[in-house]
Amino acid sequence: MKNVLCTVGTSLLGNFNRFENVVLREAALDALEKNDYAKVADILTSFPESDRNCGAEINSIFELRYRGIIGENFRLHFLISDTPDGEKVGKILERFYRGKGIQVNLVLIEGLLDKEPKRFCREGLRNLIKQMARILREYGSENCLINATGGYKAQIAVAVMLGQALGVNVYYKHEQFSEIISFPPLPFSLDQDLWLKYNYLFTVLDKGAKDLIELEDLKYEELDEKIEPLINREIIDGKTYIELSTAGQIFHETLKARWENIREEYLPPDVPEKAKDYVYYLQDHNWPKRELVLRIINKVIEKIPFVRTCRTSYLNPDLPKKEGFVLKRGEIYGIISRQGWTVGFVVETSARSERQKEAAVEYLNAHLEEVFY
Repeated sequence: MKNVLCTVGTSLLGNFNRFENVVLREAALDALEKNDYAKVADILTSFPESDRNCGAEINSIFELRYRGIIGENFRLHFLISDTPDGEKVGKILERFYRGKGIQVNLVLIEGLLDKEPKRFCREGLRNLIKQMARILREYGSENCLINATGGYKAQIAVAVMLGQALGVNVYYKHEQFSEIISFPPLPFSLDQDLWLKYNYLFTVLDKGAKDLIELEDLKYEELDEKIEPLINREIIDGKTYIELSTAGQIFHETLKARWENIREEYLPPDVPEKAKDYVYYLQDHNWPKRELVLRIINKVIEKIPFVRTCRTSYLNPDLPKKEGFVLKRGEIYGIISRQGWTVGFVVETSARSERQKEAAVEYLNAHLEEVFY
């Protein structure tokens, strides 16, 4: 079964005012005012799916079927904006296609608000990328295609970029085009080494979709100049804050998806259970939340196959940091930070090379929720 990821706009709502048939026009507007989306969808079935009255989304999906690109057995994922109009269009499309026996999944993209430009860029577009990447991972990119016809221009551009980067065919139909056009995947490579080197940075920024992160919190001595196009910087009260740019979010999602397929080749060998050395006490009596710290450290030892043991490295009772794992000066550090305090610990693994250590850091960050919470 093909999965069709569809960006969705709101122009469909304006079409009802332009119906030439007065009876249908008044019926559609009345149903819309009453939030009777089933009735609106039923009225749309009065038109051929290729009719412009049905809107860009229905027109383009019809074209995909007519051209034999998706056949008759497919599932639709509508990516709708975080607005009342976006939700209305989503519900109309949902009822329209479910009435035809087609599976529909509505995905609201948090922060995709045209009236809040900063939030649109900082949160909305990045959440669009994350949701699309999630669907592609869940159903397999080989079983998916992207219909980037509906929605804001920036939304369409991002969908095209992500599809090309992840090797997914993207289709687009302009209202003036007689047929749909395709954007095949591009044969370019992304810098995997850069992504592995700064995996802690990408992990932290990916989790902070709504917030700027203070650069100082990440404790990098310097950033490679190649990172600059992948982040946005903002100076607030003399401090530098950063976030992933749209290109950075695509870079992260693409490399994360690719790495999952080859990760096992680079991971350190497993440590036998009898060789694992668990930690039963902390030497310094001033450590906060001793039981919590011990529980997390021992979960890392237990749950991560290539970890031999951990040893606490530092405590700062007054300096919060971003949790995760980072490779520094040849050692893997774990960072636990709660309620204003931070504990750092060294993770000893079976890694023998720098690449194995980088792969270990990525694996640890990918399993952060499992071992930290």
